[in-house]
Order: sequence, then C-alpha cells, then structure tokens
Amino acid sequence: MRYVWSFVGIMLVISSGREFVDAVKGGGLSVFLSLTIVIPFTILGSWLLARGMSNNTAKFGTWSHIKYLLGCIVLSVITIFFTFVSYVAPKNIVNINGLDIPLGKCLDANIGVISNDGEREEYCKCVAEKILIYPDSTRKYEKLLVNNRFDDVIIGLQKEELLPYLGIENCLDDMSVTWNKSIELEFKKQVRKGLEGTELEKTNHIDKYCDCLMIDLRKQPANEVFDGSFLETDEYQQILDKCDSLTSK
Repeated sequence: MRYVWSFVGIMLVISSGREFVDAVKGGGLSVFLSLTIVIPFTILGSWLLARGMSNNTAKFGTWSHIKYLLGCIVLSVITIFFTFVSYVAPKNIVNINGLDIPLGKCLDANIGVISNDGEREEYCKCVAEKILIYPDSTRKYEKLLVNNRFDDVIIGLQKEELLPYLGIENCLDDMSVTWNKSIELEFKKQVRKGLEGTELEKTNHIDKYCDCLMIDLRKQPANEVFDGSFLETDEYQQILDKCDSLTSK
C-alpha cells in the first residue's frame, strides 16, 4: 500500500504542474491564480509521498515531511519547465460570438478530407459555430473550444450522440471533399455501427455489406455522400439492393 501512496503523490505533483501550464497558456489565467492550482496539490502530493516512503512515520510539517516537500517542489518546477518548452500554441484563432476559438486541431484532423486550406478553415469555423449555437452543448463545450480542445469536444458530442442534431454535414456544402483511405475506413465504421442490432445484421454479412457499399459510394462525389443528397437518389437505393443481395447469409 505504501507504494500506492507514493505513486499517487508523484502523479498529483506532475499533474498539478501540467494544469498550471494549461491554465496560464491555454486558459488565460494569471500566474498568481494558477499557483492556487499547483501549490495545494504539491503539498498534498508531498504528504502522500512521505507517507508512502517512510511507511507512515513522516508526520505532516516535520523535517522528514519537509524533505519530501522540497523534492516535490523541484519535481513540480521541472514538470512546469518541460511542459512550457513543449507547449504548442493554439493556431488559427477565430472570433465566434465574442469567443476566441483555436481551429488548429480541427484543421490538422481534416487535412486529408479537405485539401484546400481556405475551405478547410471555413469548414472548421462552421463546425464550431454549429456547436456553439446548439443549446445543449454550448455551456458544456464552450470552455473546451476556447482552450484548444476541439478533439475532446467532438469525442464528447459523439458519446452523447448529439452530432446528428448539429447539422455539421451542412458545413461541407461547396467544399472540395475527396475520398481517401482514412475517410473510407471511418465511413465504413459509422455505417457498421448504425447497422448493429438491426434485422440486416441477422440476414447479411455486415462487413461484406459495408465493403460492397464502399466500392460503389467511392465512385460518387464525396460531398454528395456526406451531405446526404446522393443518399436520397434511386441510384443509391439500387446500390443498397445490390449489396443486400450479394452479402446475404
């Protein structure tokens, strides 16, 4: 058990140092306010470390504890230094509804989807706007967007199954979206997920069905597939019927 206390203490010190940098650089807090994050956790971490390493003989405030506290302060300073050095400043900041939103992570994530830099920035800005105007997501995800955590926002929206209600697919209108391996894999993943638990899963080989769909869909303009316009055509229905027939059990 003593090693658990020591491990928890060290992780508290390291985490508080990282949170300090995130608060100063990402959250825009002053150094003074940010120290209210790092100091209590460093003290608590040193006490847990002392308790573990000394088998609970180092009492709080004694010289034995103070030695561990000094060591934790050094560890915290080292953590803060290297976190500052490796910190990547937010890129491509745009102002949306009075908030400065960094789009860098969104831009990097979609570089293989939208090749044109200007169109990709417009797409990411549109996605951020859709997220911020949706009542159920604004309060929860506003701070994450401001703090350059675009990827965490998308993951959170996926878990809450809110993405279909945001109308993000409309942001692809007039964009030059092109098929590539990563897009195809993600598209098949989403299709397969949507078919789980359905009657089609009982009557067909789902993986083969998804592969069949992808073979024909990749021949269509990606924009029309993602914005849903092609999915309303007779040609798409013919593809569904063909893949249903070819992959039945």
